[in-house]
Amino acid sequence: MHVVIWRFTPRPGKEEEFELQYATGGAWDLLFREAEGFVSTELLRPADDSTGYLTIDRWCSAAAFAHFLRDNNEAYAALDAQFESLTAEETRIGTFFAVQPVQR
Repeated sequence: MHVVIWRFTPRPGKEEEFELQYATGGAWDLLFREAEGFVSTELLRPADDSTGYLTIDRWCSAAAFAHFLRDNNEAYAALDAQFESLTAEETRIGTFFAVQPVQR
């Protein structure tokens, strides 16, 4: 599994709208669902007083994610621009592969 993790800091007062758009069922999730190979998206809210949220986007493969980006570049850029006012900061943490347990 191919996993992409982002860290976001919503603008003060925009947290609720940020959560609506970035959580499962939000605009990003709905766009991703149109792509073959999309598995899920998850929004994590901080448990303490910090402001950094994490999104975890899961794809069946790096190729599926690459195809999504290629085929949906305009829609992706439009959503990014539309929701830019919701975030003060966004950082791509990285891309990861899920480790499968060794069969014994």
